[in-house]
Amino acid sequence: VLIGSFKEMVGSMEKGLKGFRGMLSAVENLPRLEKELNRSRRRVEEHVRDFLSKLEVARRLSNELIEQLESQ
Repeated sequence: VLIGSFKEMVGSMEKGLKGFRGMLSAVENLPRLEKELNRSRRRVEEHVRDFLSKLEVARRLSNELIEQLESQ
């Protein structure tokens, strides 16, 4: 049951990563308008990149935990 829950969680993380990568791509491709909008766009990009990085680490650690649990 525990391993199944972790696998489901990792699957959800992977879907979330895909969605946030799409969001980042959309934000990166926004037209450059004026100074304030560009500054806001860069902040959003920075925060989404940071979140993606943390989610990737959580997914990797979760997969490692699943492997450890399955090997016991």
